[in-house]
Amino acid sequence: MGVHPALRPLLVNAVELRRQPGASRRVVTEVDAAELGCESPVPGVRLEGDVAIDLTAVSGADDIGVTGSLTLTWIGPCRRCLSGVERTVIVEVAERFVPPGHPAIDERSDGATVIEGDQIDLAPILRDLAVLELPAAPLCREDCRGWCPQCGAELSAGACGCETERSDPRWAALDGVVLDEPT
Repeated sequence: MGVHPALRPLLVNAVELRRQPGASRRVVTEVDAAELGCESPVPGVRLEGDVAIDLTAVSGADDIGVTGSLTLTWIGPCRRCLSGVERTVIVEVAERFVPPGHPAIDERSDGATVIEGDQIDLAPILRDLAVLELPAAPLCREDCRGWCPQCGAELSAGACGCETERSDPRWAALDGVVLDEPT
């Protein structure tokens, strides 16, 4: 199994856990986002630094539950003003792993993952969860007004004085029309 050395802590011995229901294993580590394979589909948005992982795998009667959290930081440009944005987020993890042939595999709504071989590889699931936290269109703040499309002034700092009302000459004939109020 060709696992990158940095990702080895994300391998959980399923055989050892399944021998005794109630047995647990804690996984606490930090992995570089690039080594985890987290690539954003959004240009300019990326994970920064390490992804902190704090998980606990617990063996059940016929499955292994993995719960915990990921802490990650993403950076990218604000979609309105292009200033740099950096946010740290905590992602909750709750996954269920079952052996091959388990009835939960056929239940589409269950969401259980099949244990392949003797180990559970947490890296693909953590990668997916981390990438899903990356914003499609980051904002530096909710009330960011961006830049004036005419003069380029930063609108969050104040009004620029440009004419914001633009009329379409194709509709100029309707400017004088007044509609009566219904009675």
